[in-house]
Amino acid sequence: MIMMHLINNYNRRMKKPLLYLILFTGISFIYSCKKDGPLNNNNSVNNNQSMSGSINGKDAWAADSIYSFSNSGLIVIICKNKSDGSQIMIQIPSNISLGSHIITSQNSPYQVYFSVYGLNSYLSYGNLTINSDSNNTITGSISGSFSLVNGNTSLLNLTIEAFRINYQPIATRLSAVINDTNWNASNFKTYTRVNAAFGDSGLFINGSRSNSTNNDSIILTVPLAIQTGTYELSNPHSSQYLVSYFKPSSNTDYFITTGKMTVTMNTGTFISGNFQGTLTPDVPNGAAVQLANGNFFIRYR
Repeated sequence: MIMMHLINNYNRRMKKPLLYLILFTGISFIYSCKKDGPLNNNNSVNNNQSMSGSINGKDAWAADSIYSFSNSGLIVIICKNKSDGSQIMIQIPSNISLGSHIITSQNSPYQVYFSVYGLNSYLSYGNLTINSDSNNTITGSISGSFSLVNGNTSLLNLTIEAFRINYQPIATRLSAVINDTNWNASNFKTYTRVNAAFGDSGLFINGSRSNSTNNDSIILTVPLAIQTGTYELSNPHSSQYLVSYFKPSSNTDYFITTGKMTVTMNTGTFISGNFQGTLTPDVPNGAAVQLANGNFFIRYR
């Protein structure tokens, strides 16, 4: 049944694929990739950036979209193959030394992930080699075995023969326009909590204008494992996706009643996106607040 479901899903999504089967604990996992080079769509990949290699030593893999940045002592690299949506993500310390770094655990300070069709795997035994790192440009290679995030044995062997990535620092931020007035947070707090109503964990992001205890603040709430996409914001007491605003001058909480949030990235360590909507006060006959151009980039782990 699982095998037929994967085959049907695969056939619906790919027109002219190269197919191979990877045996994983008695279940066949299907993955395809073209043997073409990367595409230069929207200048996502240019002559200064590249990542290419092979799956199981025979099927080519190349990135045609690369996004990278540094923040809070980490470098994050996200590379996608648009033909099948597969993605490689690397997360390493910004002070990483040159040479070969052996990875044997998902909890390693050097992390490499590979995902396709909603299945996520990590480099469970292999090497991440850094050849150079200067002027915000890093080069290197990757090789080893990947396992599904929820454990057990090897899923596939991936070799990235070479990558060259340009990364830039991105500052932590939470900003918005509230009733036509610019608002920017200077202090940030994040925490997670089990959401019993929805059977998952929620991520809470609190951005305030200063360190004082009674401070102008915006709070965002989303599922911890939220995927990229756009989400409607409504009914603050039952929705998983919330935006609230606290105004200390009137000691009033405002909760979003209509609006939307778009999550543009969630690496498991960093999350970014934008939001907008109408917020209603929790006091009788209070005036609504209009929130526009909301923007956030936060490290939460």
